[in-house]
Amino acid sequence: TSLYSQDIPIGVWRDHLPYTNCIDLVEVNEVIYVATPYSLFSYNKVDNSLKRMSKVNGLSDVGIRFLRYNEAFKILIVVYNNSNIDLIKEDGVHNIPEIMLKNVTGSKAINNITFNGDFAYLSCAYGITVLNLKKLEIKETYIIAATNTQVNVNDITFMNDSIYAASNSGLYKASLNAQNLQSFEYWQLDTLLFQNGTIINYIKTFENCLVVSKRDRKSVV
Repeated sequence: TSLYSQDIPIGVWRDHLPYTNCIDLVEVNEVIYVATPYSLFSYNKVDNSLKRMSKVNGLSDVGIRFLRYNEAFKILIVVYNNSNIDLIKEDGVHNIPEIMLKNVTGSKAINNITFNGDFAYLSCAYGITVLNLKKLEIKETYIIAATNTQVNVNDITFMNDSIYAASNSGLYKASLNAQNLQSFEYWQLDTLLFQNGTIINYIKTFENCLVVSKRDRKSVV
């Protein structure tokens, strides 16, 4: 006589989440990591294997906003809609909840991530937050607008010894050698190339030039 029981033991959870709505992906060598609104899965192009990750088996949250990967530190960064962050490494998942728990007025959304050396620069709805990838911790936050007011930063790039921030109020610039980038006094708003109120969506460095995507505030609904 033979008996058959369930595949998973009592007290162990298994997710039944939809994996058809893919919102972002990154390719790391032979593995493709794909984010859905609820979870994360990876596809190995060599052996065609699939692996799933969710809050049931490792992730800290639900509602993924986007993914980024840092090659130097071998870290997959998972950013959630509530500004929670997971750093996935070979030794496990490291949660960074500080921005989610941050006491600020208005949105705390993370719009983009730009890497520079040991740091990940997070473009946020209130300014810029710097994440130390070596120590796996928040280093500091920059409030860049005049009189220490918040401004929505959409993207960041670096050129020579300067950092550039594309924002909903225009293009900001500061020297990386400044004494205190946390102080708005060391940031300058460009008023020569762009009119006040110009929304800068994206900014990249290409062959020692700045490539900027912008739109007029009047076109925003």
